[in-house]
Amino acid sequence: AFGRRLPYVLFVSIPSIRQKNLAGLRAAMGELAASGFPHGLVIAGGTAGGESPKELAAIVEEIPGTTGRVAWLGQVDDAQLAGLMAECSAFCLPSLFDSFPLGVLEAMACGAPVVVSDRGGLPALVVDAALVVEPRPASIGAGLERVLTEPELAARLRAAGRARAETMTWDRTADGWLEVLRRAAERGQPR
Repeated sequence: AFGRRLPYVLFVSIPSIRQKNLAGLRAAMGELAASGFPHGLVIAGGTAGGESPKELAAIVEEIPGTTGRVAWLGQVDDAQLAGLMAECSAFCLPSLFDSFPLGVLEAMACGAPVVVSDRGGLPALVVDAALVVEPRPASIGAGLERVLTEPELAARLRAAGRARAETMTWDRTADGWLEVLRRAAERGQPR
């Protein structure tokens, strides 16, 4: 997104969905920039459809006090996404609510150090393989600052994320669904 000139934090989702909290991440990135961090914000994700021109302009709006540090790539293919995840300084999804965002799991599988909010299913998804923060700009910024300045923490999150992602296979998911369906069928049987 920035070539090799800027390290970056990656956000992957439809950016106009308010619950994904891009606004909170943008504010956190502004605080980091004011503190001297050189990182850009890369946004990967298409539109939901029906966004107003004002909503679309807000996605690519500059981080206060910076120039050229926001790149909205729109929808990217799987190979591009994997590359973005593998190269980012941090992956951040500070959602106000999310049940099971696949992008977080993909980022962990690609070895990105991950920062997520403490809402919905995110803490259960990442367990101890990501930094979990409140979805407020100050908390998001503090979590990102830790990942960006503590190499040992970033390395631990990279390794733990990969290990966690390896446990979340499609076979395991299918087996879990099958077990739920069996239990439901057993409960529905007359005695």
